[in-house]
Amino acid sequence: LYLTQVVMRLHELSFPQEEEEQEKRYYVRLTCYGNYKIQIIKIIREITGFGLKQSKEFVESVPANIPFDTNTNAIDIENAQKVVNKLKERGATVELIPFDERKTS
Repeated sequence: LYLTQVVMRLHELSFPQEEEEQEKRYYVRLTCYGNYKIQIIKIIREITGFGLKQSKEFVESVPANIPFDTNTNAIDIENAQKVVNKLKERGATVELIPFDERKTS
């Protein structure tokens, strides 16, 4: 049993969790739409595929996690960062929230 624990620990040390970071998923939470509400509504339409009314209602309901076309509404860090940057360019306040699969089970 002890040898198994040592081997597992060596494995953890040998393979840093960088790969795990890459695979981590995030919620993108719109907390404030700022001064450019119409532009934010357009971006939400583009991202979600919502119609105009649904996008407007979503933006007006902040703070809220942006619903992506996934089972969990969480996306990988690369795409999440693109969405965050796009919204921040228009003055929105946005945050990334790590998705924890253990909490959804």
